[in-house]
Amino acid sequence: MLTPVECLALEPALQLDASELVGGIFTASEQVGDCAAFCEGLTFRLRRQRNVEWLLGMDVIGPVRSGGRLVAVDTSKGQVQADRFVLCMGAASSTFARACGFYLPIYPLKGYSITVAPASGAPVLRHSVTDMERKLVFAPLARDAHTAIRIAGIADLERNNTTIDARRVDILRRASAKLLCIDTAGDVEPWCGLRPMTPDSRPIIGWSPLDGLFINSGHGMLGWTLACGSARMTADMIDRKPSQSGAGAFALRRAA
Repeated sequence: MLTPVECLALEPALQLDASELVGGIFTASEQVGDCAAFCEGLTFRLRRQRNVEWLLGMDVIGPVRSGGRLVAVDTSKGQVQADRFVLCMGAASSTFARACGFYLPIYPLKGYSITVAPASGAPVLRHSVTDMERKLVFAPLARDAHTAIRIAGIADLERNNTTIDARRVDILRRASAKLLCIDTAGDVEPWCGLRPMTPDSRPIIGWSPLDGLFINSGHGMLGWTLACGSARMTADMIDRKPSQSGAGAFALRRAA
């Protein structure tokens, strides 16, 4: 736990007076990364393997069942057959589950982010900073030898609406200018997406009621944070390896 003075000493990029802060909590183990760069690197590795097939540019139409089991997925380019399927369609997972005959409590919460540049000569943001009052996160990103700042937040209840609302972007921009010295005249890279939230904010990882279909979805705003651990648990459970500690906490029907 840090005092306001200690917070400002640790993160000089904060354009605040000590009187404007109550204090802060510093987590030394926390790390910051670029999820887009991670996905590009992962894609590069997978493309070098011979056991990965990419099926892109198609729409998922629905499940194909036989004898109470999922045997294929119907797409705009024909059926895709497999022995096992993993449901990880983000906010669309609940729609696919409904077509499979069961209820999946995943709801779309529309979140926003903007990526901006720091003002010329301003201190570089060193750490990920969370503004608890405004429910916003500020994170430094290294891009092309330059540092950018990503600001993320906001949660709107939406249904398949991914149109960027300029008013929401302006909220993030104005909040950023209050806390950090950013290039307010520069370009702002806006983004929005539907975060797949569950009622208790925990993802759903485990077998579905439909034989042959495994669920790895509902990670909310922590998709990348939990991605590798969720994938490890998914692979181990599908391979029938010894049960993971605490796996019941992520099952569709939560353990008591």
